[in-house]
Amino acid sequence: RRTLTPPPGRRVPIRTPADAARVLLPVYAARGSELFGVLLLDTKHRVLKTVVVAAGTLNRTIVEPRDVFREAVLGSAAAVVLFHTHPSGDPQPSDDDDHLTRRLAAAGVLMGIDVVDHLVLGDVSYWSFKEMGRL
Repeated sequence: RRTLTPPPGRRVPIRTPADAARVLLPVYAARGSELFGVLLLDTKHRVLKTVVVAAGTLNRTIVEPRDVFREAVLGSAAAVVLFHTHPSGDPQPSDDDDHLTRRLAAAGVLMGIDVVDHLVLGDVSYWSFKEMGRL
């Protein structure tokens, strides 16, 4: 078991929304269509892996809680950071984003998987539901 476990320090810890943004922005910012994904975290909130759950159009992506939490369960995640892109470059969330965040947070409570944050990624900036007190 010890030989298969990555050495300490290889998993990036996520303590703040800025930590998550540093992991996600270089890979997912400035996309031409919306993507919705999940950052899977272990019990110490270190990154296990990142999974894109849904790809959409220029301004819309359909996301279901079952798809998000299927990935979390299969990845043995204790917690998740949700994220999606805004191709417009403006990370300001829409009313639909608010509704989806509440829905996914409630599903996480039922599943026993903590929804740590939901980041909306723009071109070079992000918007955090946690930082804004909306999660």
